[in-house]
Amino acid sequence: SNHVVRLEWTPRELYELVNRRIASALALPEKDTPNAWHLLFPFDVANGRVREVKEDSFLYVVRHSLWNPREIHMYLKALFTEMERRPADEELFRRVVRAETENIIRREFIGQFIGEFHGLQKVLNKLGNVQLRSVLPYEELCDKLGGLELFDDCRTPDQIAVRLFHMGVVGVRASARRTDGNLPVVTQQKQDVAYLFCFNCDENDPFSPGCDVCIHPMFFEYLNVRHEEPYVVNQLTWEMFR
Repeated sequence: SNHVVRLEWTPRELYELVNRRIASALALPEKDTPNAWHLLFPFDVANGRVREVKEDSFLYVVRHSLWNPREIHMYLKALFTEMERRPADEELFRRVVRAETENIIRREFIGQFIGEFHGLQKVLNKLGNVQLRSVLPYEELCDKLGGLELFDDCRTPDQIAVRLFHMGVVGVRASARRTDGNLPVVTQQKQDVAYLFCFNCDENDPFSPGCDVCIHPMFFEYLNVRHEEPYVVNQLTWEMFR
């Protein structure tokens, strides 16, 4: 079966976790713990490509993660390292997150999956060489996965796409009308959309003919993804997690 037991974290839980981590590192008084992140990083981060979209600095980091505490801690550690040289601002955030995604993929992601999927590096190399767009039709992704295999029983493009979904590399961008109503919805260009990833829904196979596949933002740099969309892929707002 494709189902892996995953103990999912929500962005709220990740936020509480990281606040406690910062409070303990900086020996903050108890009353400041729930707000520790925003005491340190009291700004929004404008998207590098869609400038009019500004995201809460914590959600900016979460959007570039698979909602996994270890990834969040790696970003935090990288931010702390940079802050020894200069104060944190939006530009520093964008730079650190861009650089750190690469470390996370090499150290955490590939390390976690390569034993199980021995063709993983080949698949990632191929995807990095075909000029992927950040959002593309499902059929186009399958075209690009032709002739590859992840392991002995995973050779067809649709099988590989499903595995990549379960690993968090790709998701689906869908009109909110077409989802079951349990997913967080964001309005992008006057349309309500939902992003389905393995960590925010329990779909086993989210793909249908003609659907829009999106590459997870954590993989943008690593896979040399091109951005032509006038919106932010996997955009997050706190309203989604009330």
